[in-house]
Amino acid sequence: MKLSVSSAVFKSSAKLQKLSMLDYFQQHYSGQGLKMPTPIVSIINSGKNGPGKNNMSSLAVCPKLELSYEKSMEIVDAIYKAVEELLKKKNHNVTPSLSPNGAFSVTCDKTGADD
Repeated sequence: MKLSVSSAVFKSSAKLQKLSMLDYFQQHYSGQGLKMPTPIVSIINSGKNGPGKNNMSSLAVCPKLELSYEKSMEIVDAIYKAVEELLKKKNHNVTPSLSPNGAFSVTCDKTGADD
């Protein structure tokens, strides 16, 4: 309930000042050290969302909170590319196809811990 009321007040305030919500937000909060949120990105989808009899869960990464958005995305990109290369090299029971959200959709039917 609080969020819906806050959103309504925020939207009304912007409208009264004849500003878009983005312009009102920038004007109202400028200089307060706001930054883009830290991304949390799915790298591997499995479990219920993946193909086959999966014996693992999904994997998401979240860089350190104090990093800039740009640096966080560089790290996520490097991890994504490294996982892609591993999947290409290890191609045993693993299909490096993409799920609808862009994560790798893998089948992990092996039960051994040797891989």
